[in-house]
Amino acid sequence: MRVVVADFVLLLGSIAAHAESFVFTEKPGDFAVGFKVVQQYDTTRTYLGRFDMTTGEPVTKNRARPIQTLIWYPATASGHRMHYGDYLILTGSEDDFTRDEKEIASVAEFRLLDYLPRDMPRSAVDEIKRQPMWATRDATPIDRKFPVVIYAPSHNESAAENAELCEYLASHGYVVIASPSFGANNRWMEIGRASCRERV
Repeated sequence: MRVVVADFVLLLGSIAAHAESFVFTEKPGDFAVGFKVVQQYDTTRTYLGRFDMTTGEPVTKNRARPIQTLIWYPATASGHRMHYGDYLILTGSEDDFTRDEKEIASVAEFRLLDYLPRDMPRSAVDEIKRQPMWATRDATPIDRKFPVVIYAPSHNESAAENAELCEYLASHGYVVIASPSFGANNRWMEIGRASCRERV
């Protein structure tokens, strides 16, 4: 099996860079794949400071650590399958659940364009976004127990950095859970013991 080892920064950079040459050749298993996003906070840890670093104003939103959790699972076949762009857009909300739809799209696009190879044509980017995937958003889960795999993305990467592999495992009867890799107090994980503890 060829496993995508995405070297992408924030899910996007190398995803797009490798997508033209990468083909996931494995066939799905016996199960249809469902996909769900769960936005939750770890209230035992503070993520935002008391004051906004840019404006100096007091922070009024939830200061607990946000954990955007992606879940792939065996499901009953129903609905329209996702496209790769559906995973890319999730980078716009992974570190701030208060953004509206327009802000999410803007942040996701900024991250995508910031990390793409400078010579990649927009048409190639749009083609990557249209790539069909196996999962169906919020599909009905199969009512039985399955083993769980917790996928830990690489340094500073999005939870969907290896979406093809996560879908593949779910199609073979696993529940796969992933959350983004970011630092103790901001989106960027630093090299060091503190960030490693936060990541775990």
